[in-house]
Amino acid sequence: MFLTEAGPKPEDYQQQKMQKTSKRRVEERQKKVRTTCVKNAVDLRSLYQKATVSIRVTYQKYTLDLLKTYQRLTKKLPIRYQEVGNKLVALYRNASDNLHAFGSLTVASLRRNGMLLSKGSAIFSTFLLYFVVLFSDAQAQSAGERAADGSPTEYQGRVLSDAAFTPIEGAKIERLANKTRELVFSDTAGYFVIPPHWGDDSIRVSFHSFGAVTKALYDGKLIRGKSTVFLKKDTSFIGKPFLGDSIPDSIWDLPLQVVNEKSGRRIVTLREYQHKDLIVLDFWATWCSPCVKALDHLNELQQDYGQQLMVLPVHNSNHTTVAAFIKNRGWDMPCVVGENYFILQSHFFKRPVVGNPIFIYKGRYLACPSVRGYDDAAIRGILEGRPVDIVNRFEATHMEGLEGRR
Repeated sequence: MFLTEAGPKPEDYQQQKMQKTSKRRVEERQKKVRTTCVKNAVDLRSLYQKATVSIRVTYQKYTLDLLKTYQRLTKKLPIRYQEVGNKLVALYRNASDNLHAFGSLTVASLRRNGMLLSKGSAIFSTFLLYFVVLFSDAQAQSAGERAADGSPTEYQGRVLSDAAFTPIEGAKIERLANKTRELVFSDTAGYFVIPPHWGDDSIRVSFHSFGAVTKALYDGKLIRGKSTVFLKKDTSFIGKPFLGDSIPDSIWDLPLQVVNEKSGRRIVTLREYQHKDLIVLDFWATWCSPCVKALDHLNELQQDYGQQLMVLPVHNSNHTTVAAFIKNRGWDMPCVVGENYFILQSHFFKRPVVGNPIFIYKGRYLACPSVRGYDDAAIRGILEGRPVDIVNRFEATHMEGLEGRR
């Protein structure tokens, strides 16, 4: 009898084949899932980076736009407040003067005619008659305007200094197109009246030592919201010293309006401090907190080196509150304010700046330090005769492009 080896049954072979196939498919599916996960993770990381960059750029853009809008709006607020305040003061004074004159005339007339019975009746009669006349005058004016096709008989504008926002009295307003030279002038508050017959024309507003401004008229009036004309000081004649140059007479003899001067003077010149070894002109504003902190330290240096040093803060904005601000800080230094600060600054800078000091050493333009504000070591070294290495910052100066020059 022959024995034969038993082989695998067909059913077992098929089952093993199916298991291998199933295992291979599971491994392929897992590999595909892993590949997809890795790809999605890379895509997600890339998308996240792009999104964060986009958000950051958008945030910076809108933050900058918001800041510019805030600065533009807040810059106009002092002008609006001053205009409204001046109008209210003028209206109050006009009403007070008219009431006083009218009251005196009424009381005198009643006394002459024996109609004045008592003090109370005089006061009541004065106010009653004044408001009756005032109302009648307003009615007559309104009727006159309606009779002239609804056109008022005059229009007003105003001339202010661009630097200090102060009214300019006596500014010349000249009609341009007409061959006959027609002029009007601004009053003590800077207001002027445009004759209605000037029509659709142009005017030139000018004043001595200021640059002229041209404005268009429409139906004999300025555009609403643009009736205030700002004149800038003419700086075309100004000398522009460079490092090492002697300070010109136009700077030494420039009249400067000041506050907080010890003797109470309101006008000084740099010539009065020419004997000092070092003069520091520090251009600042009350809203610039780094400038204020720097001046706190400079005030201490002024007290330590008073015989050799003169620190002169130059305020480059509306100066109505500067005196009180300086008093609260306890500074002993006079501060330049008013119109000519712009002239002084224009000798050194191409545009208004804050936080930039100018060093004048023994009559020469020594430095425009890159360290904005307080630099104790440099100032003490200069005054004590020690070598000092000052890196200059020429941004916005007439020497712009020479950054880093010592």
